[in-house]
Amino acid sequence: MFKFSGNAIPTKISPCPIKDAIAEIRFADSIPIEFLSGLIYNELKNSGKFQLNDLPKRLPINDIPQYVKIQDINLKYQPHYVIEANDNTEIRIGLNSIAVAVVSEYIGWNRYFENIKNVFNLINALNLIKNIERIGLRYSSFFDTKLFENINLKLQVAKHDFKTTNTYIRSEWQYDNDSICVLQLTNNAIFNEQGKPPVSGSLLDIDISSNSKTCSIEVVSEEFNKYHVIEKEIFFNLLTSDFIATLNPEYKYD
Repeated sequence: MFKFSGNAIPTKISPCPIKDAIAEIRFADSIPIEFLSGLIYNELKNSGKFQLNDLPKRLPINDIPQYVKIQDINLKYQPHYVIEANDNTEIRIGLNSIAVAVVSEYIGWNRYFENIKNVFNLINALNLIKNIERIGLRYSSFFDTKLFENINLKLQVAKHDFKTTNTYIRSEWQYDNDSICVLQLTNNAIFNEQGKPPVSGSLLDIDISSNSKTCSIEVVSEEFNKYHVIEKEIFFNLLTSDFIATLNPEYKYD
């Protein structure tokens, strides 16, 4: 196991580099996708906890034959319908997956976690999902700088520092007895934000999950809260202290 320290972790940095956050469950149960998306939409609408922008948005992946999607793991868990709500929140529904995502401007963990709990509590009340296969929380952060010059990671080739303009790294390890971390970094990324010109920089992607874990839908929110703590530990331990100081860090002291 490969863990990071939880000491001296900022509560906030600005400007916030998070561009995408996804809290997802994957399940083995076979539920008709049109039925599931309509049911979730109605539950969200009637709950009064979300302002929904429109009816569920049907994505082009629905036009691919069902037998193809079931056999292809890259398609099986892809969103087929998206429900857009307030707080930059999207509820993404696939054949065997449901995710609560934040896009564009991050809303902070307290609000995001509240939305996660509300969505999965409603889904739990439907009593349709029994066999959870995976729980995962993924954050993607973008920096308009060369991130490899500002992280606690050293790459060498034949005892020489390895520096290129186009580097991509992917690493996966067991974080603790229950959690798996997938870390991806690239210093040659392009970020496209609607209404703005493309920006080049670096992308840091951290995905914490549990696979083949006996877990019920009732407790998935607790798992997401745990994964968020791990995400912050990895993120801030990876960045150098000098670089963190440039990000206007805020700390909470007891």
